[in-house]
Amino acid sequence: MDDRSQRAGIIPALNPPPDEPSEEEELRMAFGRVLGFTIAAIVLVLGGGVLVLVIAAIFFGFLYGQ
Repeated sequence: MDDRSQRAGIIPALNPPPDEPSEEEELRMAFGRVLGFTIAAIVLVLGGGVLVLVIAAIFFGFLYGQ
């Protein structure tokens, strides 16, 4: 038990902490996030719409025997 308590302590980080980004970089990253979120939302909405159309076509195809 004594050996374990002697070894316990604060271990220094292997990599130094990154420098704080400048205001310009923060603004650029914020616009990048907004752009990425917008593109993802559009893709999901359009993809979901296409999926609904395909499922409806399959459903009505079986329903009306075509």
